Amino acid sequence: MTRKKIIIISLIFLLLSAFFVFLIYLLDKQNPDYNLLNNNDKNIEEKEEVAPSYDIVISDQEKITSLSRGFIQTLKTYNNKTNFSNIVDMYPLMTDSFKSKMISTLEGYLENSEPSSDFFTQKIHVRDVNLILFNEGDTVANVEVFCDKYSGDDPSNLNLEEVKYILDLVKIGSEWKVDNIY
Repeated sequence: MTRKKIIIISLIFLLLSAFFVFLIYLLDKQNPDYNLLNNNDKNIEEKEEVAPSYDIVISDQEKITSLSRGFIQTLKTYNNKTNFSNIVDMYPLMTDSFKSKMISTLEGYLENSEPSSDFFTQKIHVRDVNLILFNEGDTVANVEVFCDKYSGDDPSNLNLEEVKYILDLVKIGSEWKVDNIY
């Protein structure tokens, strides 16, 4: 091949490459996300939408049911390696008197027990929550929580037991708190 042919082929290749780069640039610029990809803050501010706000009203009955389900599921699911974090996590959902009872019970247990090297776990699955005593507008409620309790020392082979817990709930301000558990 002569030098002239090599130069012509190189120029054609260079022109085609430049044409394809320009074509990609034009097509990409027509993409609606072009400004987002190139961090064009001016266009982002113009297109930014504010999500509509909704006033969600949750009834006391829904609050009680949700609180009861979450409280039992968290409080009663544990293993002996977690240092009672399941109980401590529930302190904000307890009345001051119930929290004090739980703290004294925990302290008494810790003083009178020896650390165990054996593993034990308990998992709770809440099946149903029933209001025993509650009328809309009341500040006191009693709730039955029906659960499946899985427990044992081998996580792959747990025993199943059906259990029922009863919670006393008290409304303090606009929040419901657990006052006792049976």
